[in-house]
Amino acid sequence: MILGAGTLSDRMIRSLIADGKIENARDENVNPASLDLSISEETYRVTSSASPVRGQSIRELMEALGATPMNPGDIFEPGTMYLARTEETLALPDDIYGYCNPKSSVARDGLLVRTVCDGVDGFDSVPTGKDECTKRPRNPWLLISPTVMPVRMYPRETLSQVRFFTADTRLDREEIRGLYRKQPLFFDENGDPIPWEKVSCSSDGALAVSLDLRPKKIIGWCCKENRRIVDYSTVQQIIDYFDPVYADEKGGALLKKGKFYILGTAEHVVVPPEFACEVKAVNKRFAHADIHAAGFVDPGWAFILKVLMRWLGRRITLEVWPHEDWYIQPGQLIGEISYERMIEPPSIHYDEKETSHYRHQKGALPSKRFA
Repeated sequence: MILGAGTLSDRMIRSLIADGKIENARDENVNPASLDLSISEETYRVTSSASPVRGQSIRELMEALGATPMNPGDIFEPGTMYLARTEETLALPDDIYGYCNPKSSVARDGLLVRTVCDGVDGFDSVPTGKDECTKRPRNPWLLISPTVMPVRMYPRETLSQVRFFTADTRLDREEIRGLYRKQPLFFDENGDPIPWEKVSCSSDGALAVSLDLRPKKIIGWCCKENRRIVDYSTVQQIIDYFDPVYADEKGGALLKKGKFYILGTAEHVVVPPEFACEVKAVNKRFAHADIHAAGFVDPGWAFILKVLMRWLGRRITLEVWPHEDWYIQPGQLIGEISYERMIEPPSIHYDEKETSHYRHQKGALPSKRFA
């Protein structure tokens, strides 16, 4: 495998699988620029969250967490922490490392999911083969914390995704400005490009997004507190679990402390196939909430949404937990998007893939498990 600098494509991920660097991965879990990680039958209820210290195995850590085995189909309850071994085993080459994020479908269900690996201090990192403390093949483990709804899930359910890199190729401010002027990345409600001069860009090249707050329109959903179980083996009705959220006549909305909201960006976003994206919370100076954006946006997001050869873009969905009652207004900054270079475009980008769940979504919606 001849590599450049940047994010690995689906072809390169499949090459790692073929070379035995990734084992037990199913082809249907390979995305344009990431691999879905699935839980095995080995799942435990634990007393708290924790990450290993350098050189410590997850099984050693489990002794301190009072791990209690679970059975397939057991319910994951809010307020309780769980630990699940993934089916996939990783033994990356010396020049490749990985970062993990929850899948969008999981984040929209209010699940906090973090990845831990043997010998790796901290969360969501998969080290290269150069790291002597972690050189042996390892199964990542997932720390799972439901926040709003009980969930029944089964082995082989995909909760996290890992993206592989050879180098950090996030675009800086000058690079993103050059790209944007050649290919606008943000569009308004009418499909018109938002001029660069009206885009908020941080010093490190991240583009800020605001919330969709169209007056008197449904702008998102708020989770009910009815404790209904979400069964991942079937499809539930949205109205049984969520209430619609409307903006007021001035285009504002009151978000209540402790509630869980699914909201969308005002900006319609395009991700060209040569790039991937990471979504993160905006600086805490601007927001009074946790923004649990799932994180990754695959290459080709909204790339074939065109009218008269113009891209229209698509809203990005955000998961929001306010720390206090918070009245938000049009233009309120709430998240940031960093664009990063792929080593090569994927063989099939997001909007070309038939199984991409949100390529037809027109606004902020709960996960694929709701109709």
